[in-house]
Amino acid sequence: MFKNTLLLTVSLSFLSASCAGAQTESSLNLVPWPKKVQLGSGSLSLTQGSRIVTDSDALMPLANVLSEEVFLVTGNRLATAKGQAAAGDMALELAKDLKGEAHKVVVTDNVTVQGGNYVGVAMGTATVLQLLQQKDGKVTLPRVTVEDWPYPEYTGMMMDVARQFNSIESLKQSVILAHLYKMKYFHLHLTDDQLFTFPSTKYLKLKGVYKLEEIKDLVRFADERGVTIVPEFEMPGHSSALAGPYREIFGDTQGCVIDFINPKAIPMLSDIVDEMCRVFKSSPYFHLGSDESNFALFETWPDVVADRAKNHRNTPMQHAWLINEMNKVAKKNGKKLIVWEGFESTDVDKDVIVMEWDGRFFSPIPITQAGYRIINVPWEPSAGWTARANYEWNMWLVGSQERKPDQLPRTAPVIGGQMVLWECPGEVGLPVLRTKAVPRHERVHSPDAGKTYEDFDGRFAATDQVLDLLVHRFVVKTEGLTNHGDNGFDKSLTITLIPSPALQGATIRYTLDTTWPTNASTAYAGPIHVTSNTSFKAQAFDAEGKPIGYPRWTTYDYKPLTGSASKLLPKEIQHENRYADPMTVTLKSAVKGEIRYTLDGREPTMKSAVYGGPIKIQRGSMAVRAALFVDGKKQGDEWRQDYIWVDYEKNIATGKPVSWTDPPKWVTDSAANDGFVDRNNHWGQGEPGSLTLDLDKAVKLGEIDLYTWFGDGRHYQYFIEVSEDGKSWQKVADGSGNTQVATEKGYRHKFAPTDARYVRITMLKNSANPAVHIVEVRAYEAK
Repeated sequence: MFKNTLLLTVSLSFLSASCAGAQTESSLNLVPWPKKVQLGSGSLSLTQGSRIVTDSDALMPLANVLSEEVFLVTGNRLATAKGQAAAGDMALELAKDLKGEAHKVVVTDNVTVQGGNYVGVAMGTATVLQLLQQKDGKVTLPRVTVEDWPYPEYTGMMMDVARQFNSIESLKQSVILAHLYKMKYFHLHLTDDQLFTFPSTKYLKLKGVYKLEEIKDLVRFADERGVTIVPEFEMPGHSSALAGPYREIFGDTQGCVIDFINPKAIPMLSDIVDEMCRVFKSSPYFHLGSDESNFALFETWPDVVADRAKNHRNTPMQHAWLINEMNKVAKKNGKKLIVWEGFESTDVDKDVIVMEWDGRFFSPIPITQAGYRIINVPWEPSAGWTARANYEWNMWLVGSQERKPDQLPRTAPVIGGQMVLWECPGEVGLPVLRTKAVPRHERVHSPDAGKTYEDFDGRFAATDQVLDLLVHRFVVKTEGLTNHGDNGFDKSLTITLIPSPALQGATIRYTLDTTWPTNASTAYAGPIHVTSNTSFKAQAFDAEGKPIGYPRWTTYDYKPLTGSASKLLPKEIQHENRYADPMTVTLKSAVKGEIRYTLDGREPTMKSAVYGGPIKIQRGSMAVRAALFVDGKKQGDEWRQDYIWVDYEKNIATGKPVSWTDPPKWVTDSAANDGFVDRNNHWGQGEPGSLTLDLDKAVKLGEIDLYTWFGDGRHYQYFIEVSEDGKSWQKVADGSGNTQVATEKGYRHKFAPTDARYVRITMLKNSANPAVHIVEVRAYEAK
């Protein structure tokens, strides 16, 4: 039982201003950082007599939600009422001069929250929750004006509920997270090979995992908080849970693509899409999946073969037809269709929105050039990466980190971004999303905030405690974390549990052994000290032993070592941990001990090399692993990092404008002169083809090196020309009869000094297949 009155008195001390005296912008813990902030002087006190008022019947559900939220955060229960605000009240208003989700919060003698629509007002109430402060028993808000709006059309996060079970209650926790951080959409991957979670009322073999009333309740719960749930019905691949009960229609897919050519397929699929659209009626989007489709078995079915012959369309065209048919159904229901990047035909309707996650199936540049709008949802970086990596990402950075992503211009049709969380059970969802989705979201919602990760992490540490109160009914306060977003510490960690002022007669119980707490687990009685990797779980229980709120789970990682590297290539030209010149790795420990390391990826042991100073790395890829040993025993987590050597060089051709005869497919226009000899990132097209570089000005050239795809014994034939005006050309290298095998060293050509501004490379043929490829072109002035 909580009998310590001092604990209750200081329970909201974390919400107080960061320093005494006049507040500054830096004392405001707002996430995502808003577009405009104007601080006034002094503060407004909320009392038991303060109310939440609105003159709009449509906003009353939000007023009731806000009342409960303020109670959980402060212990003050504010009455809700229709009418106008008096001094000390909060007013919720729909404002005609604001558009969409734009919102404005003004704190003077009362609080006014305005929005262009319901969602906008709800975002404004999230600002209010983050502004709340408590000190000396008083609940206040700083006098301030905050104006904000989501930068893009689409912001949010995704959870996969079709591969691992997620209860409705666990999904509600994520809705609360989305509301607090102003995420517009919560995308649910509802169907896959493992589960068809949606219960169809027309096709009764699709019993679903959730009851229909449960889903409707979840939609209502989200709508009231200004969060819109976007449903996903994955097809034609990842559809075994659909095809299994209806093999007579979709065929025995054996885990491959359903037979959507069957005359009964489209009517059934349309009916299910209709059903889902009606249940998720508030969503302006419907997601059709359509990625990773294995058509091998599909292409052998008689009705598919007949359709190909009759309608003269190949498999990508048939896939496009399916998407377009479902697009009609979505539009009939007033929704925009979204698909993953996995289609291969530009016959797909141009109003279909593409979620771009990797770039291996239909690369982002060709997608945007073909006229499609994209929502960027990479998994590199994503849930498995650090909070910092997610914060430093931006929604115009597209494609796989492994293959070097492309930075699209702001003018590209990127309409948003979100975090995707795959295959996580319900208890994992909130712990992951709160630390990884939130940093990414700030960069999507407010890409021009100009804040550092360190600044964000400080604000996030405070707002994360507000989430604690809303979800768990108590705050987990930590001392010793090196980074709140990744829950790591380098020396020791102190965990303090602070109950919500709304809790009366409650007990918080916890475990440190990975089990879930029960009403028989250890009762919290004071700070918990941690010096090793720890799985911390806690739950509030009432006087009768019944749980209150949702359980809290955090894994804290002891990381005594840190490392840094010199001479890595800048991130703007290549993602981190790649180098071209010799470099050094420096290791440091926060506590005394002996550092031992390996360079080949093997686990460090007491037999490994002892670190005595910076490690020099000349060339080649290295998997550095290091560990701290005290008295011969390993302490905490290892420090590990992979470093990849790349053949990078900046020369007069690097990054210069390029043009070509026919648009290449699956590659980027910058790959041929991005500075890297990386065979997996190249320019290419059907043979023959030519590529022209504009060096910006005429120079006296003396050497041009051509790097083609290499590694399988193939050779390329080509010739190289230069020109001062782009009209009159002079051949400086002739490889039209070349039979020399292509290697990573390229084809190097020196010639007499020649004035030239333009370089044209005409690729004639490739001995391995009917295509031509340029990995890199390097040009040098005559010496």
